[in-house]
Amino acid sequence: MSTKNKSSGLVPRSVSWVKQFKKDYKAAAKKAKADLAALQKVMQMIERRETLPPEFRDHPLTGRYPRRDGDTNCRECHVGNDWLLIYRFPDDGTVEFVRTGTHSDLFG
Repeated sequence: MSTKNKSSGLVPRSVSWVKQFKKDYKAAAKKAKADLAALQKVMQMIERRETLPPEFRDHPLTGRYPRRDGDTNCRECHVGNDWLLIYRFPDDGTVEFVRTGTHSDLFG
């Protein structure tokens, strides 16, 4: 049985949630305005190695987020107007979800 993605032909990445992302996700679930289905859709696209459409404004973060002691190669995309998802690829086969929330939640 193949584990390849039907659309891309690539094997999906394994997924890891850092501790802070778990907290952010729970907080988002409590907010009436949070569209968790939209967040889950974006996360699944990243897991499946799909290219995010331009409306998600996916880009690498500059600087040394989230730590100041070194570059962590994080990326950011917009789930909604003021709702971000920060993630990184520790290796080619893994995606690590780092943070989610508004600009002020994450960079405040």
